[in-house]
Amino acid sequence: MKSLIVFTLSLFIFLYFCYHFIHAHTGDTSFLEQAYKEKAQVLSDLSEQEQRWKYKVRALHPESLDPDIAEESIRYVLNKGRADEEVVLM
Repeated sequence: MKSLIVFTLSLFIFLYFCYHFIHAHTGDTSFLEQAYKEKAQVLSDLSEQEQRWKYKVRALHPESLDPDIAEESIRYVLNKGRADEEVVLM
């Protein structure tokens, strides 16, 4: 009889700690939820970055590329110009 009481009490204590390990504020599931939120934020940032890169790549196709704007950007980046050109800053 005494061993049954000890077993039952031990089982309840074990289940008590298991429950709080899983459902407590610092338990296993809250850690997983926090990790999930962090990974979801990273995924969101990467998806946004992917959309920006897709837009830039789409803009480089010959049918969507404006030669004047491309030339202007290239000259600005390379800091080059023709000898007969004048620069007007606004």
